[in-house]
Amino acid sequence: MLDPLLPDTTKFSLTDPILFRTLIQSLDQQDYHQVIDHATNAIDQVIQSQLLILHDIRAYAYSMVGQFDSAFQDTTHMMTYGEKYALGYQRIGNLYSMGGRYQDAINIYDQGLRAISMTTKKDKEDEEKEQQQQQKGKEEEKKVLIQAKEQLTEIIMKKHQSTDFMTALPAEIVYLIITHLSESAKMTCLQVSRLWRQRTLECIAVWKSITMKVGSLPEYSQLLEVVPVIGQHVELLQINFPMSIPYIDALNSLKEGHFNRLKSLTMSASADCHLDAHMDLISDALWQVKDTLTNIRFIDHGNNSKTLLLANLLLASSKITDLGYKTNGYLSDVLGDTSMLIGNISNKFTTTNLSLVNLELTAASIQQQEIASLLPHLPHLRRLVLFGCKSLNFKFIEQTLPQLQIFAHDARSRIPELKELKPISTLINVNNDENNTNNGTVSTTTEENGDGVIVPTTTTTTSGLRILYANDGNAPGLSAHKLFLIVHKHMSTIETIYAKFAPIYRGEQEALFVLYPNLRFDNIKRLSFWAYDGIDDWIMGGIRYTTTLHYLSLANVENLGKVVDVLMKLPTLETLRLSYVRTTQYSASLAQLFEKYAQNYSHSDTTHNEKGNTCTASSRSLKRISLRFCDEVTDQVLLALSNIPTLESLVIQSLSRVSTHAINTLLAKVSHHLTIFDASSMDKVGDDTMNVLGDMTKLTDIYLNSLNNVSDEGIRSLMHRMNHPVSTISIRSCPSVSTEMIRVAKYKLKNPRSSSSG
Repeated sequence: MLDPLLPDTTKFSLTDPILFRTLIQSLDQQDYHQVIDHATNAIDQVIQSQLLILHDIRAYAYSMVGQFDSAFQDTTHMMTYGEKYALGYQRIGNLYSMGGRYQDAINIYDQGLRAISMTTKKDKEDEEKEQQQQQKGKEEEKKVLIQAKEQLTEIIMKKHQSTDFMTALPAEIVYLIITHLSESAKMTCLQVSRLWRQRTLECIAVWKSITMKVGSLPEYSQLLEVVPVIGQHVELLQINFPMSIPYIDALNSLKEGHFNRLKSLTMSASADCHLDAHMDLISDALWQVKDTLTNIRFIDHGNNSKTLLLANLLLASSKITDLGYKTNGYLSDVLGDTSMLIGNISNKFTTTNLSLVNLELTAASIQQQEIASLLPHLPHLRRLVLFGCKSLNFKFIEQTLPQLQIFAHDARSRIPELKELKPISTLINVNNDENNTNNGTVSTTTEENGDGVIVPTTTTTTSGLRILYANDGNAPGLSAHKLFLIVHKHMSTIETIYAKFAPIYRGEQEALFVLYPNLRFDNIKRLSFWAYDGIDDWIMGGIRYTTTLHYLSLANVENLGKVVDVLMKLPTLETLRLSYVRTTQYSASLAQLFEKYAQNYSHSDTTHNEKGNTCTASSRSLKRISLRFCDEVTDQVLLALSNIPTLESLVIQSLSRVSTHAINTLLAKVSHHLTIFDASSMDKVGDDTMNVLGDMTKLTDIYLNSLNNVSDEGIRSLMHRMNHPVSTISIRSCPSVSTEMIRVAKYKLKNPRSSSSG
């Protein structure tokens, strides 16, 4: 990259000397009309020449702080004032070269040379002496651009003479480099030379996962060409079928058996891509990979039945364990004939698909009758994700899928994969084994207790639902009866609940409590629900004796006092989220909870568990807190929160009962360990809070959205005070913060060293 071009501040006037002499001559001749014209032109030239130099200086300064868009805007003004001078072209070329765009720089130098030459030819009628002087000036301008072009050409020549890393480096390092290239770059490597092609094709890791974007020429054609060579290495294949583009070659590459180790196949079809016309070809292609294929994903961006049917995908291979199907249409239109899933179908597909353990379905509408015709053929499902449900019988699902461990119903959150589950083991003393009612595998082992004595123990591995996501987004709440049924039955195994219950009434509440009594979660770790009255009694009662809960998120809490009473008796949470709490009488209780958490941490250094092992602070400390639309939060609550020395993430949004002083005090006390801060929609956050944020040493993510009392001055103070880079900075909908300040802040906060002003 070329060094930046320093502006020449010694030339502040480029007034035409010939014009000036003509002005003097007119004055001597007392031709005052000519004097006025010549003087006016001279004044314009002086002003424009000074503007030319000033824009050049500012363009240079912009480039030095990385604001190249603003620098190029200045060069646009320079060309307006001095198209016949080299200075504007020289600055534009230097900006291009600083960004490594050498050819663009050379092109702009050539453009300048042509423009200067053209201005020379316009002065044919000038006197010979004057024209010679003008020509001399133009030649000097051209000389500047010629020198800049020659310097840049030399750099390009040296660059082209650099060593070919394919020949200079060991093969192992070359392979490592190739694996980090983009898809298009890999295709380019195939075309550079015979050696580059050989090395690229030899790199097995490069071809484990490929995407065939049908119609993305020339990459698609190049990839098809090497499929016979690299197909044997491919384990993950994605084929994108665009509208009105032939995709026969992509399917034929599968049919011809080149992908004999393929494990995962993803197909994506556009709205007008009628795959039904090629069902025989698709069947033949899938038949070729039936012995290795375990994972299929199909995405249909259309909403009609002229596509690949779900039942046909299930018939593709008896070894498929994971299937995802997404359509914009109704599931009933793309489900297919599920009766074919049992018995001999043809000489290709033979038996029901007993291997499937993971199924994801997304559609505009999923009805109970469609689920009822499908799930009985998939008895070994352990993970079921449904999005687009209109009516669903939870009891049917629970009875039909006895091995189900993860179930999601119209969920917005990321659903964990089966591989993320850890085995459940409950340690029980053999003398109390008669109290064990869990179904599962029981084995007796020995273990050393805290006193060094070997004692017999029994480990029971349980089975049952472990993760439940149900309408956790903006969808209406689900019937409490539906959720109570499934939660109550699996209360000993369930670890995660993200659910939005519909409100229940007093009479309904009593009936549900009779049907589902004595709720007790033995392994609950993450719990998120809308705490309507009655719902909170039942759920919070279930966690009253838990020791495993570390994440709790509650929305629409109608009685925060009851929640705090339960939490005071539990081990410290790592994450607590409270939203839409409209009561105001439990602030003291909430402050007391945070005071307890702070005390628990201070005592943790000397606390031991039942086995005599020291409890670590990280296992007993609050790390993340989110308080949104929570009227129970006061200055007293923030003060108690500030005494927790392990807080890493703080979200405060739309809190109406706190002061600016309390917010700033909290931030100052957690300044050496807080990494994430979100203060969106907080009227009590202003420019003085930005000063406090600027002094925080660990912040990596900052969200400052919808803040009415933060101005450019506050953001400028934040930039100048903070001396470490942040990963994320969000400033949106702040009426007193300019767009230019937001742009500058995002750059400087992520690059504090390069943009520091000393």
